[in-house]
Amino acid sequence: MSPRSPAPIRRALALRSSRGRGKSGHYLIEGARGALDALERTRSVVEVLISDAAGEEASTSVRRAAERFAVPVHAVANDDFRRIAQVVHTQGIAAIARKPPEPAPTTPLLPRGPGVALVLDGVRDPGNLGTISRTAEAAGCTGLILTPGCGDLYNPKVVRAAFGSLINLHSRSLPPEAIVAAARKEELPLVLLDADQGLPLQEFNAPDRMILVAGGEPNGVGKTLRRAATSRLRFDLRGGVESLNVAVATGIALFACRDRRPLRKVQR
Repeated sequence: MSPRSPAPIRRALALRSSRGRGKSGHYLIEGARGALDALERTRSVVEVLISDAAGEEASTSVRRAAERFAVPVHAVANDDFRRIAQVVHTQGIAAIARKPPEPAPTTPLLPRGPGVALVLDGVRDPGNLGTISRTAEAAGCTGLILTPGCGDLYNPKVVRAAFGSLINLHSRSLPPEAIVAAARKEELPLVLLDADQGLPLQEFNAPDRMILVAGGEPNGVGKTLRRAATSRLRFDLRGGVESLNVAVATGIALFACRDRRPLRKVQR
């Protein structure tokens, strides 16, 4: 473990801002699980920070993984670590990792074969972004596409809510016009989640290949994608509820599309 130095803390603090992440090309991962995932599954970690208060078992596991991949580990005073932590009860372990390169603009929205790519339009809340990313990976989503109106996918709050999913889920940023043009070129249906109109989700039989589009609260999907939608889906809500949280709605729809069969209708 490297001797204590203020430099790792300065680098980690810089990653709390979007500007710092953009300038360095790195992002911050808090917690032993996230650090281990990044170390072992992508080898994208460039350095690890472990505080005095970190648990022995977790810190030993992370330290050994870092040594195995020749990643430097820095000892950090607990008070200094709290300056970079985003949670009150921190594990005292963090990793600085390289952001994966974005695909070229000409890269297809969907690779060959069956699959669902998810487009998020105007989703800014970090908790929603992270939850959707985690759910998308669990549902077997083949890609995540964010429009410029979305929040930063590598915001520490998003990374924490995603719980490691950003490592495996291929993500990119594209303007709505480029998404529409690519979908038409690849002959992919744009299926839009709509709060007010469209086919009830339980009656939808998903095609083998499609783009699912979800919009942020409270404005929903923007005009460009809305006008280009080939299908619209809505939820059959009960009890006076007018709409669902975007993360909840997107998760339900992703699993329904993955199963490629209509959801069983609820008996009235």
